[in-house]
Amino acid sequence: MALEASKLVIPFTGELFIAPAGTTMPADHAAVLPAAWVGCGYTTEDGPTFGVDTSVVGIRAWQSRSEIRRVLESIDHSVSMQLLQWSAHNLRLAFGGGTVSTISAGKFKFVFPKDTDALPEFAAILQFQDGSKVYRLCYQRVTPADGGETTLSSTEPGSLDLSLAAMTPTDGETAYLLTNDPAFSTGS
Repeated sequence: MALEASKLVIPFTGELFIAPAGTTMPADHAAVLPAAWVGCGYTTEDGPTFGVDTSVVGIRAWQSRSEIRRVLESIDHSVSMQLLQWSAHNLRLAFGGGTVSTISAGKFKFVFPKDTDALPEFAAILQFQDGSKVYRLCYQRVTPADGGETTLSSTEPGSLDLSLAAMTPTDGETAYLLTNDPAFSTGS
């Protein structure tokens, strides 16, 4: 492979979009997202991270001191970030559920999820852009993965830790990337 600076990805902007589980996923990188997809707003300057964690098991046999075969035991997809914008939507997402109610005009109450509440499921799209290249990392089915913590400081905005884990959908792929990046064309 030749050294090509044009194949670097430096995402200068992007956003996480969340929709109810089962919402139709976009057909390509440019399809307009329907109203069901809600943006989560600003994140800390570190930006989001996503990953694929695989676990491989080695099989041994009496006849060999080395592994004779390796099999994939599990594969886990995840995305995480720190959300800067506080809203009922983002609190429920970051803390794995909860409810918001109106106490009176302009007064609200957020109740954290109970230990008996079912873990909510969502669809997620992490969209980011580098110049004219657009990338959409799509997850058909995710749940909050880990409870986060929030630090409140007098000099920095409070952020909401968010970690999502992908699960296998009933139909389609667990995770996939849509893009218009020419580096992905066949033969590149």
